[in-house]
Amino acid sequence: MEVSADIDTPIWDLPLDFQEGGVYKFWGPMECSKTRAMIATILNLVYRHYYLGNRIFANCWLDIPGAHWLSNDELKKLLRRAFNTEIGQGRWAKCIFAIMEADDLYSHITQADKECYKDLKAASQAKKRNQHLIYEVHEGRGVPKYLRDKTEISIRPVPDNRKDSVSLYVCNGQYGRSLVVPIENISRVNGRYRRFDVLV
Repeated sequence: MEVSADIDTPIWDLPLDFQEGGVYKFWGPMECSKTRAMIATILNLVYRHYYLGNRIFANCWLDIPGAHWLSNDELKKLLRRAFNTEIGQGRWAKCIFAIMEADDLYSHITQADKECYKDLKAASQAKKRNQHLIYEVHEGRGVPKYLRDKTEISIRPVPDNRKDSVSLYVCNGQYGRSLVVPIENISRVNGRYRRFDVLV
């Protein structure tokens, strides 16, 4: 795992894409393929939208060359840099931030709204910087109100294990529309991530 302080502030010096990015929530009960759907979305951004592996920061291991694997505490420090203290033109643009088990990182049960605000102050500007802040959370309130308010797209995966597929029920709050997006052959992402440290 890496330390936030050891990661140089990335600079994006190329033109940004119009309307690509935002804050996404994958939610649902246990075993509904939230994580697999989130990983499939990240892989889609890498392979079809040309996001670079070294601009991906997550609190899980990803089978993407260059992706940064940080502990929960280190990811919070990095998020604070990207969305608060190092907000500058071109800084942290075209990056993906993936939070697995976001309700462990920022729980609504604790007084985390203030901390969440300090870490994610500029999350509402993610779209114009082509940043993707993607998190998965269990059903219920899960994360602090501040993060819920910044979430623009809510995605509920519904798996069909017989067909090896997942249907994503997407509610886009920014544009006020809903749609269903199918992902076929979802098992292909099973070996592309590790949620926890491997104990040796």
